Amino acid sequence: MEPQEGPFTSLVARYKQLHNIKLINAAVAELDGNVELYVPGSNASPRASLLPEHHRRFGLKKREVSEIVVSSLTVLSLLKQNKIQEVDLLQIDTEGMDFQILCWFFDAGVEPQIVNLKHFHLSFEERAMTRKTLTDRGYWFIETEHDTFAIKETLVRLV
Repeated sequence: MEPQEGPFTSLVARYKQLHNIKLINAAVAELDGNVELYVPGSNASPRASLLPEHHRRFGLKKREVSEIVVSSLTVLSLLKQNKIQEVDLLQIDTEGMDFQILCWFFDAGVEPQIVNLKHFHLSFEERAMTRKTLTDRGYWFIETEHDTFAIKETLVRLV
């Protein structure tokens, strides 16, 4: 999933030969429809976020951030529209929304065998809640400088 037009177009060009990859031009959000995406600068940015104040982490002023409207899907709509019944691997890198999106997947009944999420932009409290949530749901995890890699304990015990 990529909500920004420019990066989405690049992904389509990159993966056009791979028919087993489906790209979706939308953001995962709390509601279906449209959401504001806050983009540092006037072009597409890997620092774009659904969080209005995320730009402060980079020392940017509000006037340096563009607000664009992008399509959005809830986790349940994403799963239903794409006929997804099971997720083995969940990769999340959403500029500060990572814990929230992980919770939306769990709330939708999705518990992947493997989760990798970027915790770098999470607050101390959100990182602690991420650890607790993963532990409570039966994941073992390790943290690197920027990411949390989690694997279901039941999968580890199979090996």
